[in-house]
Amino acid sequence: MVLTLEEEGAELLTGATRSSLSNALDVWAGKAMRLIINVNKVTVETPSVRYHRVQEETQQRLEQIIYQDPFVRQLQSQLGGEVVPGSIKPKKERKES
Repeated sequence: MVLTLEEEGAELLTGATRSSLSNALDVWAGKAMRLIINVNKVTVETPSVRYHRVQEETQQRLEQIIYQDPFVRQLQSQLGGEVVPGSIKPKKERKES
């Protein structure tokens, strides 16, 4: 089996992690497997990169909505209010029981 590790995560590839991955692969396959791990520049969007990109886009969209809100603008102009940078967070969805 050949795996590709993004260059930015190369420091995570130690002897211990390589051995742990190899052992887990052997257990999963039910037999000894040969594991090759290449470290390369990944040219596709990884799940981690996509997650962080979506988080950043969501944050920027939320901040833009707040800064353009008429009530927020009124508070800023009449009362000297300000939006604290980093204080705008997306509402977390509730898990239903």
